[in-house]
Amino acid sequence: DAQNASSKTALHLAAKKGHKEVVGLLINRQCTIDAKDQYSNTPLHGGAMNGHCDIVELLINHGAAVDGQNEILRTALHLAAEKGHKEVVDLLLNHGA
Repeated sequence: DAQNASSKTALHLAAKKGHKEVVGLLINRQCTIDAKDQYSNTPLHGGAMNGHCDIVELLINHGAAVDGQNEILRTALHLAAEKGHKEVVDLLLNHGA
């Protein structure tokens, strides 16, 4: 759970870039699934914002908070919708967002 200067963990970075195998490895190593960066974004925010449906599903299936808000009260659903990621929006809605 080491953080960089922006308070991002390895899980934040892997989720944002869509590296599913790395995300899975980090989850299996008990990384904090809802770790918050300096703006209170979680790995789920990064995956959703970048349209990585497989990452979003993996994080949710391992307990990520679907309705977690960042410092300006935006959820993963807000970010996915803003970027036009329909599949991610649908997935989040199906999981109670």
